[in-house]
Amino acid sequence: MIQTYITVCGGRRLVVGDIICCKKERTAEQHIIKCTDINNDFAGYVANLPTDVVDGTNSANKIYLLTPKTFYARVYFAFGDKAVCRVIAKTENISEAIRQIKEDCTA
Repeated sequence: MIQTYITVCGGRRLVVGDIICCKKERTAEQHIIKCTDINNDFAGYVANLPTDVVDGTNSANKIYLLTPKTFYARVYFAFGDKAVCRVIAKTENISEAIRQIKEDCTA
């Protein structure tokens, strides 16, 4: 399976190992994906500007059509106000997402 990495920025500092919930927001012009932590507190947005996207990761524009409305990611690297996260659950079904997250934690 191909791993999908994203850059999250513009929010609070994330810690390696954090699980974040990413939700697409409706806008007419841009692809915006908002990220929250498990407590539903704002964690940032998936980066879209070339200056914000870390090399080797995908922008919100690239993954917008490839992911469901809600998906989950895990923080792998955190530095400054940015975090590199791996998409671990591409599902809106919460029980399926929990299963995928548990599998990722044991891998």
